[in-house]
This record gives sequence, C-alpha cells and structure tokens, in this order.
Amino acid sequence: MKKQPFVYNKKKFSGQRKKRQRRRMVIRCTGVAVCAIGLVAAGWKFSGRLMELLPQQLPVQTIAATATPQPTPTATPEPVPVVNLAPETIVSNYALLVDAESGKVIWSKGNSTDKVWPASITKVLTALVALEHISDLNQTFSMPLEIYQPLFDQNASMAGFWAGETPTMQDLLYGTMLPSGADAATALAVATAGDEQTFVQWMNDKAAQLGMSNSHFSNVWGIYQEDHYSTPEDLMRLMQEALKNETLRTIMSTPSYTTAPLSAHAEGVTMEHSVLTKPEVAQMGEFVLEGGKTGFTDEAGLCLASFGKKYDREFILVTTGAMATLDNMQPLHIQDAVTIYGAITMQ
Repeated sequence: MKKQPFVYNKKKFSGQRKKRQRRRMVIRCTGVAVCAIGLVAAGWKFSGRLMELLPQQLPVQTIAATATPQPTPTATPEPVPVVNLAPETIVSNYALLVDAESGKVIWSKGNSTDKVWPASITKVLTALVALEHISDLNQTFSMPLEIYQPLFDQNASMAGFWAGETPTMQDLLYGTMLPSGADAATALAVATAGDEQTFVQWMNDKAAQLGMSNSHFSNVWGIYQEDHYSTPEDLMRLMQEALKNETLRTIMSTPSYTTAPLSAHAEGVTMEHSVLTKPEVAQMGEFVLEGGKTGFTDEAGLCLASFGKKYDREFILVTTGAMATLDNMQPLHIQDAVTIYGAITMQ
C-alpha cells in the first residue's frame, strides 16, 4: 500500500493540544483536591486528639478580673430618743421610761428591780385578768352588799355604784380604771371568779406568765398589804401587756364615761379619768398623754403608769413613791410625768 504523505493540519493539531491541556488540568485539580481532603481529614483527627489532651496536658488558666474597690457608703444614723435629766429633778423615788416599740429603756431613776408598793396600778392587772374571763361586755352584774363594808373601812376610792344596782361588765371595767373604783374592781372579781381569793390567784398566775417574777398580789384594788408588792420593771411589763389589749387600751385612754341609767342613778354614773382630766396634762407641750392609771396609799406614795406619743413614737412611763403630805397634796406623780416626757429629745 502506498504510504500517504504527511499533511499538516493546523486546526486538527490545535484541537488535540487543547484536549491534552484540559486532561492535564483535570489531573492536577484532582490531585490538589485529594491532597486537600487528606489534609482536612488529618486536621480533624489532630484536633480531636488535641481536645482529648487539653484537659490533661493543656490546662486553661482563667484570669479573674480585679474589681475596682468601691467606698462603703456611710449610713446616716437614725435619731434615737434620749432624756438628759438629773434624777433629783424628779420627786418620785422610782421612774422608768421605755420606748414602747423597741422596749428600750430611755431613762430611769432608782433600781428598777427594787420592791415597791403598786397601790392602784394593781387595777391594771385586775382589768386585764377580768377581760380574759368576760365573754360579753354587756352582761350585767348585781352589786353585792357584802363587798362594801371592807372598802368603807379602808377609805377606798369608789366608782359610785350602789348595792343592788346592775352595771354591765363594761361599766365595771371603766369604773375600775377611770376613777379607780374599788367597788367596781371587787365586783369584777366576784362576777368572773365567784370570789376575790380565786381571782387574786388568777392575778398571780398572770403575773408569773408575764415574767413578773418579783411581784405578788394579795388583793384586787391595791390596798397596802405586806405581801402585796411589785417592782418598777414588773409594772412596766404589766403595762406593755395591757396596751396589747385594745379594749383595755381604749378604756385607759377615755377621759370620761357615763353608764346607762341604773336603779339609783337615773342619769347613769359619770366617771372621769384620774389623769386625763387634770390641768397639769395641758403642760405637756409636744407630748400627747394618751392614758394611764394612777395609784396612792400612804406606803406607796403617789404612783402613775402612763403612755403617750411624742415625735410620732409611743412611750410608757412608770413612776412610784412620790411622797406628798396632807398639807401639800399636789399631783406630784403627774408633775413628774410632765417633766420626764418634756425632757425627751431626738438625737
């Protein structure tokens, strides 16, 4: 066969060259991709191994941020009640002034645990115990004749009920506290306990419950007996408890009270508070005397347990042993209260 002569075809050879170039390019790209995949896989494997090693071989240290110290603000001290008063300014042998809310002693004269004769401050305990045994304040009680002679013998103060009259329990409570009536106090004891002796035991039980460990009571109206005694501290405990009883607080804060008509008193019996109606109370200035209970015997002197407000705070004051003479029966206990309450300031 006759060999065909070589004829150069530029178009043909140019196309073949381009095909070869594309083939080489594909091969290179494939190789690069394979290498890249291998590197990525190796990186993942290494990073996984690295994470396994980090907790053991590469501990992470956390640097805590240092807080800038801030100055501690200085708190403004709350004003507190104080009394700057010389003890000799007060006539009473004993005085104890307490902030009602906190129970803190603000001022005192004498040893608050000394024995004193409570006189008619006793009737605060009488009323408190009676209220624990009265279910109906409107219940009436016929005043027994036999209770009067011992009261006349002791020249005791009276509310004014006559034997045979039938005041209510509420009338008897007001009669006990406002004019300090021994007739009303004794009637409360008989009406609730059946006899005074049983009622006195209730009083001593209540005193023990209140922590009045240096007190003992032998009668319901405060006449002097050797074994009828208390202390300024115990009387303060009694007043703090009495003021928790809203009925008793109201009674001690009432200037005047009139009963309904009774058999011997067609217009009722009118009774006035032994402190709140006194002109000396008007001298208290910024202090508002809310109420209290007076007392007097020759042995006890003039006594007063009172409470009131000044600077929107309530205070309780117990004074005992203000000795007055027959020719000078000034209300020394009230005057002492005016002086002590008037000396309270806030600092």
